[in-house]
Amino acid sequence: MSFSRKEYLFSHTMTRVTQANQPTVFKIDLRELIPCYGCSALFVIDNMSVTAYKQSTLEKIPVKFTVLDENKKRVLTNDPCKLSSKWHVETVCRSYVTIAGTDTVPFDRSPPVCDEDNKQALANVLAFMMSSSLWVSDRARGAFDILVNSTRGEFEFTCDVCSEIGFACVMEGPDRLSYFSSCEDDYVCIPSQRPCADEDYVALRNLLTLLRSASLDNLDVLNRVTEEMAADRTFQELDCTSFPPRQKNGNVAIPYELMKRVTSLYQTMSEYADNFAIIDNKTSNVKVLIESPSANIGVYHHPDPFGTYLA
Repeated sequence: MSFSRKEYLFSHTMTRVTQANQPTVFKIDLRELIPCYGCSALFVIDNMSVTAYKQSTLEKIPVKFTVLDENKKRVLTNDPCKLSSKWHVETVCRSYVTIAGTDTVPFDRSPPVCDEDNKQALANVLAFMMSSSLWVSDRARGAFDILVNSTRGEFEFTCDVCSEIGFACVMEGPDRLSYFSSCEDDYVCIPSQRPCADEDYVALRNLLTLLRSASLDNLDVLNRVTEEMAADRTFQELDCTSFPPRQKNGNVAIPYELMKRVTSLYQTMSEYADNFAIIDNKTSNVKVLIESPSANIGVYHHPDPFGTYLA
């Protein structure tokens, strides 16, 4: 698998007056990335810096920024390896986005230090994007937190796979076990869809679908964690030879910390996948969202692989 890097330098002048602290969106045309057959390869923005000036002057003004896809539904400059603050602004489907950078701190992704490790990490994410687990993990974001904070500890439902009555009990705490029905194919039962289901039930369905998908993925990192549990006397009643662990009666029982690791791992992979974009002749651009305390601005910016500033 080969990877290439391109450096772009763009300038953009704001032609309308913007109020102080008012978010503004403008487009960057990346048509150059589209080959003759009309569709670009997957790409990701590694680095980007923005320098903003008062209109018709060379006086720099503060600015914060992020990059969105054409539909303004995904933040392409999110970095799961960094803790970043939220930027409260209305977009198509969310009330906040992640701040990528400011005029003094450019966006700079945090890939593995070793180039070979970086390539392997990218290959892993690309493989994940081609699996059904991407869709599953995306829907399951936040499901675990909803359930551990819910006042409903136990659930009873009809399984979508075997049509039998299943149960689930999600418990919080380092030494607590969550219990789930084992399906006829030896994976967890999946609650059937219900019209007008409440938030807890939807979260349970999404979480169990994720656990089932994780079992099918058979990731080495999860199997290693499960094996480590086998040496812990706290969980001696479990069969920890594979993920997920099972009780001697055949039902699935997963410790809180393991459940937390599973959901966190898949959420991180899903967020990495969110960063990748693709463009075609119909939508050949991405959108930059900026905001400044100044009232009337002109902006010069560039996604620069070397993280340099414009003079």
